[in-house]
Parts: sequence; structure tokens; C-alpha cells
Amino acid sequence: MSLNDAETARTAAELQENFDRSRLTLAEAATDLAVTEGQLRALLRAEGVDPAAVWQLRDYLEQAVIDAGVEPAPFTILTEDNRRLARGWFTLREAPRHDFGDRAASGAAPQPGGQTQLGSRSVARIGYGAMQLERLREDRPTGVSLLRRALELGIDHIDTAQFYGNGLSNELIREALSPSDDVAIVSKVGAAPDPEGPFPMRAAQRPEELRAEVEANLRTLGVEQLAVVNLRRMDTGVTIPLPEDQVVSIEDQLAEMVAMRDEGLIGGIGMSNTTIDGLRTALPAGIDCVQNSYSLIARDDDDMLDLCIAEGIAWVPFFPLGSGFEGLPKVTDEEAVTRTAGELGVTASQVGLAWLLHRAPNVLLIPGTASIGHLEENTAVGDIEFSRDQLAALDAIPTREPGTIRP
Repeated sequence: MSLNDAETARTAAELQENFDRSRLTLAEAATDLAVTEGQLRALLRAEGVDPAAVWQLRDYLEQAVIDAGVEPAPFTILTEDNRRLARGWFTLREAPRHDFGDRAASGAAPQPGGQTQLGSRSVARIGYGAMQLERLREDRPTGVSLLRRALELGIDHIDTAQFYGNGLSNELIREALSPSDDVAIVSKVGAAPDPEGPFPMRAAQRPEELRAEVEANLRTLGVEQLAVVNLRRMDTGVTIPLPEDQVVSIEDQLAEMVAMRDEGLIGGIGMSNTTIDGLRTALPAGIDCVQNSYSLIARDDDDMLDLCIAEGIAWVPFFPLGSGFEGLPKVTDEEAVTRTAGELGVTASQVGLAWLLHRAPNVLLIPGTASIGHLEENTAVGDIEFSRDQLAALDAIPTREPGTIRP
């Protein structure tokens, strides 16, 4: 909502007085309207209102009540009657971020798997994860060709990190893409390259390190803004060593992430390797996606996925076919998966990826590969349809704990 002439003409003194009289947090406003903070934040952003600007938020809510047919008292907490009317108004104007349906715009480029929301933009539900580009270090032309083929297939979301191949993945992305390519580049911070160490990367959790990694991504990619940056926590799963000086509160990290978003270095904030409590802590900062390990055989985060659906947050699973470590359970080893693949004439990997698309409408896949053939197979999973019996058989597969021996 744009401010009208009368509002923009207020003096600084009047604005400060009104600000002091009407401090309203986003949480209070969401409570007033009986909606989640995520819903309200998404609506405000969609209409050009800064959720952190108290007087804009106040004016916006008052205008909501006016639109509902009541003239509110200026700069006061909404009365119960006004809240009731504003709730009805809000229901009619819920943010488009929560529309996880297929793309309806006529003439729109095909998006593999349909489309979902990643923050404020619509992207194909099948993207590309750039981690395996490191395998093409000695064959950079193939890496560039693979990325360009991804764009030809309709992929418009690439997930990368500066610590992938010590910058190699970002270098190839820069070489393959042009500024005219409308591609959402998503990166992650919380680790840094360590090519000489016992692991190829090390923890980099301190706020100043998060900023340094964002800046390194921007330089290597040759862009001015990253669409979303995931904050990779070390809270769960298999992690790299975490020295004592790398134990940092999530609040301090989020403060730095929000500052970079305000500065325009990043367009949105994501969370990676997080717990549900960590996500709940992060929600007030405005979260666009969650990237956790999740697959047909690893569904411990179902509650978190459901929370993301409610909050309009994209769910981006890594290890979508089971653990990437040798000897641990794999989706492609499941009898129901291989049987379904045979019935449909597709690969077991395609069945595992297609199941994720069927699991929830906010799922956004980022399967990685160094093969153009596999890239084309991955992109095709959006066309796979399961019968009711096939889907029931897949859903019945239990979560496999690492090291579990299958019966």
C-alpha cells in the first residue's frame, strides 16, 4: 500500500510523536488479526509495506479497518470490533505467497514440476543443486553446458555455495548465465572453504563470517544480490567440527542476516540444518525457505514441513534420495520404490524425487548432478503420476534410521 500525500507530508516531529505513541510489533499486529506473523509479513511485502516500519504498519492496519467499513481512531490499538472486521478484510487479501498451485499465467515459460513460491517470486518446483559441479573441475565446458541445458529445460532456481569446490561452482554459474537470465541464485553461509584441512570446509558461524561469505558469493558470481541465502546451522544431523568459538546464538546470526537483507545484499533469508525450535525462533525475521535432510525414508521433520506449509515457507530437501554417505539407507534400495519404477518405466531415483513433489505443494527440489543425461531425468520427474495404490505403498515405507538393517 503506498502512502497518500497527507501521510507523506507529515513533519518529522509529528512522525516521531506518532511513533512514540503507537509502537506496534508485527507479533501484536498478527495477534490483532488472528493470523500468523508469516502470513502478515508476506502480505505486507507483497503490497510494498516495510513490516519493520512501525508507523507504516500502523497506517496499513488502520487502512485495513477503513476498507472493511469502519473509521478507526488514529494511532490506537484496534478495538475488538475493528479487529473482527479487519480479519475479514485480511482473508480476502491473503498474500499470494500461499498459493502453491500450478502457474496460470498464459504464455509463461514451462516450469518443470509446476511452480511454487520462494519468498516473493515464483520458481519451478525442480531446480538444480550445484554441489556436484566440483566433479567437473577438469572439464569446465561440460559444466557450463550443463547449466545452460538446465535453463533450456525451464529450471530457474540454482542452489549453490561459495564453499562448493572452493568457489568453482559459482565460477561456472557466472560463466554460464547472463544478466538477462531470470534465475534465482540461492546460496548458503555458515561454512567456509578449507581445502587444506581434514574436511573440505570448516564452520564459519560468527556474524562477521556470515557477511564475509555473502560478499564472497557476490564477488564470485558477479551479481549485486542473492535471491535467498540459507543460514546453515550446526544443530542437527551430520556436521563438520564445531570449535568453541563457533558456537553462536541464532539471534546474533539472524540480526546479521536481516541487516544484509535490509542493505539489499540478499533478497531473503532461509534456514538450513535447523530444528523446529530453531525455525520458530527465526520466524519473526521472515524466512523464505528451509533446507533440511528429508526423503521418503527420512521423515523425522514432518512437523517442521507442516509448519512451513502453514507459514508459506518453501521446503527444500537435501539428501532427497537418502544419505549421501556410503553404507547408509538409500531410497533406491526400497522394494516398493523399485517395483513402482518398473511399473511406470522410470528409474528408482525418479520415483524418490517424484514422491517428494507429491508430499507437499511447497516442496522445491534441487537435485544435483554432473551429467546432462541425469539432469534431464531429474527434470522429467514432474511428469510422473502415481496411482492411489502406488502412492499408498510408498507412503507406507518407514523412516530408516542410519544403520538400520532392512527386513
